[in-house]
Amino acid sequence: MTMADDWAMLLTDIPGVLNPDRGAHGEVVRPQRGEFVQLRDSVGGQRILFYPDEKGIAITVSVPDDQGAATRLRSVLRSQRTTSFSRGRDYESGGMRPLEESVWHPLPGSARAVTENCNVGEPKVDSENLAREWRTGWRYNAGYREEIAAAIVAVIRDGLGSAPTDLRLCAYDDAGPARAPRLGSVVSDQPTSRGAARCTGWDDFTDRLGWVLTTLPCQGYLDLPITGTSLLIQLSKGQSGDVIDGELWNEKWANPGPPELHDPLVRLGWRWGTPDYLIDHPDNRKWMGPRTGSGTANPTMHSLAARAVATLRTIGGISDPNMLEFRAFVNGAEVQELPYVGKELGLSDA
Repeated sequence: MTMADDWAMLLTDIPGVLNPDRGAHGEVVRPQRGEFVQLRDSVGGQRILFYPDEKGIAITVSVPDDQGAATRLRSVLRSQRTTSFSRGRDYESGGMRPLEESVWHPLPGSARAVTENCNVGEPKVDSENLAREWRTGWRYNAGYREEIAAAIVAVIRDGLGSAPTDLRLCAYDDAGPARAPRLGSVVSDQPTSRGAARCTGWDDFTDRLGWVLTTLPCQGYLDLPITGTSLLIQLSKGQSGDVIDGELWNEKWANPGPPELHDPLVRLGWRWGTPDYLIDHPDNRKWMGPRTGSGTANPTMHSLAARAVATLRTIGGISDPNMLEFRAFVNGAEVQELPYVGKELGLSDA
């Protein structure tokens, strides 16, 4: 099979992603809010994310950190135009005509996240150049899915510079990992589904941790104690969406700790402050990492996974991920353990 065949199969399968199931009266019963399908570039870390919104299926692409790669992607995104989205009045004929517009639009929230610490009076946010995600999509009854699929393939191939063999696929919803659809020859991102057994090192663990965080159930938590210290890394997902919070706990301290701890944590990207959910308790402070997920300045899980691993190694001095302790659970009405996480991290056989 050639690369051209791989691209052709991907082009054929993309229009069926999250294809709606309808009820007796034609209403859409599936997909539901909270369902996601992700295509990830395993080399660069960028992702294409599919999820339902109020009109149909929204599709976002994340922008690389590297400025050269980001410029190339934005150039491809800006070049794609369509007349399939909307119609406007033709004042000469009095009839309606298709309007030409952009296929992709910068996601405003992700641009604001980049400049959330800007001072009042600073220049207006440059959404196109600062947005960490761009968005397109299709309505459920749209006849232009193939056109959007072709745009997505061009973005992956020409904008991100990815090959089909670089891509990994996963699906998840509010309950955790879900069955992924077929997308050409793209292989699963789930570690055990691609034959991974025990964790082989920190690079392998970082990759596995990215999948675990991406597919974590709503109200799901992953605790990673730093052996030999009173520190605990806690990574958690809220009640909806795919946004993950990273926090570093130290129950013994009400301050950021001594310089030998404070300075390395700052260099690793942690910030001492009060989380949003404790805004009414400003004295309750802890170390926090940047929020990660859709609409943030860090739309993929790679930066969060890499920061957690760097902290375990730098602060904890842990030489091998197989030495790690962990706990994964859902903190709902009842606490529910997540036994699959250990196997996917490659830290247990059960």
